[in-house]
Amino acid sequence: AKSKPEIKPEPKPEQKAKSKPEIKPEPKPEPKPEPKPEPKPEVKPDQPEPQVGQKVELVSPLDGVVETFVVKGVDANGKVILQLEGTGITRTVESMAALKYEMAKASAQRESAPPTEKLYYKIASGEVKLDLNNPEHVEAMKSKMAPEDFAVLNANPTVSPEIQASMVRGGVDLTQTSVNEKGETVTKTIRTYGGRELGQGAYGVVVEVSYVEKGSTQLKSGVMKNPHNTEAARENFAHEGSAAKAILDLHSQYPELGAQHLIKPVFVSDSAIVYEKAMDRNGKTSNLEKGVADMTSRDWLLQFAGGVEGLAFMQQHGISHNDFKPGNIVVGPEGGILIDIGSKVSVNDINSGKVQIRDHSSFGVPLSHYVTQGKGGTEKADWVGQDPTYNNGHLLAASVRGELPLDIGDKFAVGRSLQFFLVSKGMIDANGNLTANAPPQALYLQYLSSGLMAASQHPYEYYGNNPAHGRDPLYIPLSQVNVWISQTALSFP
Repeated sequence: AKSKPEIKPEPKPEQKAKSKPEIKPEPKPEPKPEPKPEPKPEVKPDQPEPQVGQKVELVSPLDGVVETFVVKGVDANGKVILQLEGTGITRTVESMAALKYEMAKASAQRESAPPTEKLYYKIASGEVKLDLNNPEHVEAMKSKMAPEDFAVLNANPTVSPEIQASMVRGGVDLTQTSVNEKGETVTKTIRTYGGRELGQGAYGVVVEVSYVEKGSTQLKSGVMKNPHNTEAARENFAHEGSAAKAILDLHSQYPELGAQHLIKPVFVSDSAIVYEKAMDRNGKTSNLEKGVADMTSRDWLLQFAGGVEGLAFMQQHGISHNDFKPGNIVVGPEGGILIDIGSKVSVNDINSGKVQIRDHSSFGVPLSHYVTQGKGGTEKADWVGQDPTYNNGHLLAASVRGELPLDIGDKFAVGRSLQFFLVSKGMIDANGNLTANAPPQALYLQYLSSGLMAASQHPYEYYGNNPAHGRDPLYIPLSQVNVWISQTALSFP
């Protein structure tokens, strides 16, 4: 019998044993480094109180950087008033004791800093002179400086020590907005680096600055004004800001020759006004009042003619400078540059009621009428802008009342300034008489000076301001005065 074939069962597929998922132990968190204890400031018992004008270092509450301040004084409440070096930025500290504590805090921060940061502080304070060819110095600067400040510093290695120190500490951005002819809002930002203080007036502080337009490394020289923190100061600063905006518009809209002889504002806000720095060909700044003794008659008169041209440019556009004098004319590369426009009065000011006349006497100015300018025509501040040595407030008041043209006061000031030159050079005596050694040109300058000071008697080109009455031969057009003075200057050796 046949045997049945053996049927082998199909092999079952091998089943792999299920592997248990591998459980990896969670990584242990790395231990966080213990926070570095803040250095404890130590105020020495015998530490003297800082004096007015002394430089002190404090930690900035904004970014923790050590900054240099100048002690300006103590207010009625005992608070110490400080000014950030090279700027108009102020800061107050509760008391002298608090100031000494803050100074100790800054000192402790400097001493506990890493070597690179410590080198930065030494350079920032002027203790070590910056050398951009030294890799350690460059590394120290990059460790604390904003990249844009380092780029400006690197592109301008020959700036003054004060400006360089300001770059190391960090610039200050100033932003202004305006509306162009198309109705579009235009924003302009400049970054400023403060230098030495140039002076203080009753209403504000003036400092030397260098500045760049945002994103640029091309450094320009300027002068910045900041107001004091009083109502009167802010009132008068607002007036100068209005004047600066008006002059800035003139430069933008009418960049003709006369504009070169008028100070140029580059930034205007409620807290700062920056002007281009007026300098001669050697980069120095001097005015015609201080320079009259050292300058030749030829050079002085050519520079003075430039200032008069700037004045005529203002008058051409309906603005009186209102404080014209040799001290407000800076020696320029191609003739004098007229500065200090804060006392200006314009036709628009008068027509809009911003100029008021009242009986007044202030700061020893013996005027029966006095012009005050305030917001909306108010009389909050005793605004004294004119120098009575050169300017006649009665003439300005008459112009405001509409009795005389607006240029009469400025003409008087030009005549008085010529008189200053003639006396200073010994060409006329204190009584206005020509001296024995006076050159022939002095007679003409004396005649021109007298005619300008008497311009109120011949205010119009035509008698009665009516062409039908004929020309007044004694009328002096301000637009021609600079030409006459230049021609006379060239006749001097």
